[in-house]
Amino acid sequence: MPSTRHRDRPRTDRGRTPAPATGPHAVALQESLGFRLDRVQRTLRSGWAADLASLGLTPPLAAMLRGVRQHPGTSVRGLARLLGADAMTVKRGVDELETRQLVRTTTRVGDRRPRCLEVTRRGASVAARVDERARARESVFDTLTPELRRSFGDVLATLERALDLGDGPEAADPAVGRPVELDTRPGRKRP
Repeated sequence: MPSTRHRDRPRTDRGRTPAPATGPHAVALQESLGFRLDRVQRTLRSGWAADLASLGLTPPLAAMLRGVRQHPGTSVRGLARLLGADAMTVKRGVDELETRQLVRTTTRVGDRRPRCLEVTRRGASVAARVDERARARESVFDTLTPELRRSFGDVLATLERALDLGDGPEAADPAVGRPVELDTRPGRKRP
């Protein structure tokens, strides 16, 4: 009969039970900053997903919609950089938003590169509702003193730099922030 002494502990590839993490570099799970940050993020994201469900959006789609609204004329690739997401994933999300008539694809006048994005009137309305919900979600940070909030922002900025997440939308797409004339003629060919 097999021993049940270690049945709740995971087994390694060779069937041996790994030793518990000990020593000077071991960190208890509850003390791990990564674990704690992940736990807070999962809790916030779960609530955010529930808030967006009534709008028929997921957190990634809401982020894409807000990104396009805040940076009209950005490309799919620029939006992907802004969001720190895979370009193909963003392309599929943009296609979904376009199907729902929340964004539309245009081209810059004099620049035939495809997939310059802007929100539709309907998309702007939905994005405004998303923004309202985002502001309500941000109220959790009101529990921080102004000093803690600034410090937390500084810590996040330091981590973003360490992870090379860029310095905002300008790093994502050089055209962001500059006025862009858009070609919205119907019937143009899609890629």
